[in-house]
Amino acid sequence: MSNSLPKTREDLRVAKQEASGQTFYIISDPVTGRYIRLREPEYVIFESLDGQATAEEIAGILQNRLNIKVPPEAVEKFATKFDDMLFLDTPRIEYVLSKKSEEDKKKSRRKSILHLRFETFNPEQLLDRLYKKLRFAFSPHFVIAASLLILLGIWVLFSLPGRIPYSAVDLLQVSTIASLIAALFVVIVLHEFAHALVCHHFGGRVREMGFLLIYFQPAFYCNLSDSYMFPKKSQKIYTILAGMYMQVLIGAVSVVLWRIIKQGTLVSDFLFVVVLVSFGTLIFNLNPLLKLDGYYFLTDLVNIPNLRQKAFAYLKRLFVKAAFGISSDTQPHSRRERRIFVVYSILAVTYSVLLLYFLGSKLMNALVEKWQGAGFLLFAALLLIIFKPLLMSTARQVKEAVREDAISRVSRTRWFIWGGLLVVLVLVLVLVKTEQRVSSSARLRPIESFTIRAPEKNVLESIYFLGGKHQTQNTGVCQLATLDFSVFKLEPLFQEGETVNEGDTLLTVSSNLYKGDLAQIESELKKASAEYNLLLSDPKAADIARAKNEVTEAQLKHIDKVNEFNRADKMLNGGLIPKEEWERARTAMSIAEAQVDIAKSKYELLISGPKAEELLVVDAEIGRLEARKNYLLEQIEASTFVAPFVGRVSSNGGADEILTMVRTDTLEAVIAVPEEDYDIIATGLRSVLKVSSYPTKSIDGMVVKVNETATAGAQENVFTAISVIPNDDGLLKPGMTGYVKVYCGKMSLGGKLLRRVFRFFRVEFWSWW
Repeated sequence: MSNSLPKTREDLRVAKQEASGQTFYIISDPVTGRYIRLREPEYVIFESLDGQATAEEIAGILQNRLNIKVPPEAVEKFATKFDDMLFLDTPRIEYVLSKKSEEDKKKSRRKSILHLRFETFNPEQLLDRLYKKLRFAFSPHFVIAASLLILLGIWVLFSLPGRIPYSAVDLLQVSTIASLIAALFVVIVLHEFAHALVCHHFGGRVREMGFLLIYFQPAFYCNLSDSYMFPKKSQKIYTILAGMYMQVLIGAVSVVLWRIIKQGTLVSDFLFVVVLVSFGTLIFNLNPLLKLDGYYFLTDLVNIPNLRQKAFAYLKRLFVKAAFGISSDTQPHSRRERRIFVVYSILAVTYSVLLLYFLGSKLMNALVEKWQGAGFLLFAALLLIIFKPLLMSTARQVKEAVREDAISRVSRTRWFIWGGLLVVLVLVLVLVKTEQRVSSSARLRPIESFTIRAPEKNVLESIYFLGGKHQTQNTGVCQLATLDFSVFKLEPLFQEGETVNEGDTLLTVSSNLYKGDLAQIESELKKASAEYNLLLSDPKAADIARAKNEVTEAQLKHIDKVNEFNRADKMLNGGLIPKEEWERARTAMSIAEAQVDIAKSKYELLISGPKAEELLVVDAEIGRLEARKNYLLEQIEASTFVAPFVGRVSSNGGADEILTMVRTDTLEAVIAVPEEDYDIIATGLRSVLKVSSYPTKSIDGMVVKVNETATAGAQENVFTAISVIPNDDGLLKPGMTGYVKVYCGKMSLGGKLLRRVFRFFRVEFWSWW
């Protein structure tokens, strides 16, 4: 006959719960604060430990009540496990409990630097007083009124586009940091007290509240472990949802008050910061992959306490089994639980790795930039401190896994498999080569364009751009007016979307200024040329007579043109003719007057011999007039803009632009190449472009130019590369954006991996000297 087993402690609390068609019992230790959940067979053993029953008797009780046959040795193992948990009343229990409670508290505080907890106070008395005053908040009427207020606040919030006074960047400014801290304190404290009051309402005790650092982010917490003792699952869920409900209520009240109060005041600005903090932290709090409200809600929803711990343990066991073929002697799980463990553990590990990578890379960059190699060593030391618990736990598991008896269970075939896989991996890294690619955003622009614009008043500017490998840009300027300028008219001959052939006239500038000046200059040039010729010729009597008659004829014509101009001037003053007709009359009069002067000069030259000085003067005048004539011809020619290539008018009007034509059969993609990829980008490489308008269409191109000067990007310096893209079907349009991949040649997988590792660290890391 075996000796009797110890009895269970009398101060332990027991709560019975029903979930998923099964009965569970929650055991609470008020001294250590530990909670465990037992299935019905385990609880029968626990309940039968009365200090008198033996292992054989308890095995018999289990068979009689549940028809489960277990050997006495199994009962003794359960009793030993309960004793390890300090649930049995043994002679050493009082001393051990006094030491254990303090050790557990210290251990829980320093469990991980990623999850630091600092206990502040026991809120039981405060909660008693608050509950008496706020008991009305648990009435159905208050809950309905609060829910309606929440709906109103959400409606107001979503009706505010364009009126929000703060952005996420503004919240990080020095001017709003005090409001942000105050809002965070108010929201988080009320959030935690909502948890505590609901727990208190359902009969639970909240023995601990304090400050928490989770992934280096500050938070408050309250210990709601007593909610495990609630008999109804809904009570636990209400306790968890209470904090988030309070946040939504705070945000709703704040946004309604903000909408009522005059904007721009200190109170108004603070209320909106509270709104942003309430709804912003709510999203963070809903994340089930961190041990926040969303996680505890998920554990109650799937009815698996300690889901994170169990999921990670299950994932480790799967890895050990897959790697070494060793199966741990653990409690079996249902198929549903195994699926949940696998999904949750993979998601949680992925999220934690990404979050730690983001925070760690920011910290490492800051430290390395400040102290180079020493900064990296400091970062490595911080990593060691952070992951010390995980490394120690992994080391213990590896030590257990490589025990002699465990290794003996690993078949020789499995060792050969792993060794072969390692060799294959090395060969793949060395021999298998894959394409190196530079991926970046891209913007399309025409490879050839011609723009006519008016940057200033009375000035036209033409800009011709030719892209590709040898980029060129030519600019021409046309002065539309002088001090004597009177009338001009711009006449674009093509509209947006129309096709233009090379040599077609795009725009004409009609003006009476240059044409009138040109006619006058040509007349004066004829006069000067005639004078020069007469100076060189011998006078004859007939020539003299003829010249005298020409003077008389010119004078008569001049008189006639003067009379016509006088009539035109009177009619213009009377509003009977347009000003253009008056201008023509004035020009004709000036020409007639010049012809009189020419005739007189010719007559005077004939009757007097030429002088050398006279020849020089006339020759200089001819040169001046020809220069003026050429200038006017250039201006008239510049006032007519012709198409330099075959293309399409892309715009007509807008700002200072008058007309732009582009070449559409070929475009070029402007690619922002990161500085770290400058060593592999080169001309002649193939590129593949996808644009937002046609995401399923891949368009091939070729890099023809890589700029040698970097420009400052959003996060790093970038070099601009140009890839020529054919556009024969005309689907692509200038200004489209997309994503391009440039194929830069093949490299081994190992080389690519090393290249990425080298570029992961800042250049300061490699500058130890």
